[in-house]
Amino acid sequence: MENIQVLDSEFDSLNKRELAELIKIVDDNFINPIKDRGYFEGYEKLSEKFLDKGRAIFLRNQEEVLIAVSVFYANPKHFKYAYIPFTGILPEYQNMGLGKIIISYRNSLIAKIGMKGIKSSCSANNKSMISVLNKSGYERIKDPKKIAEWKNENPKDNWDKAFFVLEF
Repeated sequence: MENIQVLDSEFDSLNKRELAELIKIVDDNFINPIKDRGYFEGYEKLSEKFLDKGRAIFLRNQEEVLIAVSVFYANPKHFKYAYIPFTGILPEYQNMGLGKIIISYRNSLIAKIGMKGIKSSCSANNKSMISVLNKSGYERIKDPKKIAEWKNENPKDNWDKAFFVLEF
C-alpha cells in the first residue's frame, strides 16, 4: 500500500470544497445517499457544517489527495458520547484496510478527549459498514426503547438504520 497520512482537522488544513467533493463521490455509492434525504442542502453546506461544528480525521495519499474522512462531534462538557455523522472512503481505496485505520485513530482520539463512548448509525442495508463497526468493537443496539430515544435525538432521519454504541 502506498504511503498514507493520517491527519486531524484540529491541526491540519482541510478545505471545505475538497471535503464536499469527497462526500459527493462517496455519497454516489451509498445505499441511502445523503442527497436523497429530506434535509439535504448541498455538499458544500454539509462540508461547512462538519468542519464548523465537528472535527475530522482524514487520510491523504502520497500525492496529497484526500481519500477518506471520518467526522465526529464531541463535547465532553455537555455530552457523554461522541457522535459520528459521516465516514467515507473513495471507492478505489475501499477494501484496503483504511476504514480500520481511520476508525481506530478516531476512536482513540475521542477517548483521549474524555468522552464515555461513541454513538454511530448507518443504513440497516449497509453490510460493509455494519461489519466494520462490529469488528471495531461496537455493540449493535437492539433495545426498542434505546432506538426510540436515538430517533428522538435525530428526528430528521426517517430511514431504516442500524444503531451502534462503543463504550470506553
